[in-house]
Amino acid sequence: MILTDGVHVVSTESEAELHTFAARVGLRREWYQNTHPRTRQPSRHPHYDILTASKLRRAIQAGAIRVTSQELFRQAWWASPTAPDQEKRS
Repeated sequence: MILTDGVHVVSTESEAELHTFAARVGLRREWYQNTHPRTRQPSRHPHYDILTASKLRRAIQAGAIRVTSQELFRQAWWASPTAPDQEKRS
């Protein structure tokens, strides 16, 4: 399942699902944020940003579910404490 809080887009299933969805709605792979911008260390919260109203509309039309930021961070694939990183990342 794909979630958005209106700014961020994440998957509840996997990184692969997120990339597939992003490509379908016109988000470029280089927009994927999986490292901290200053330190370049891996991010604990990989996601895509949606910065325009048209991209948000496209994401919603393609099936993204609008949730609060708190809900998004609770349900994202990387939020599960029991899921090993290597199994969830592609």
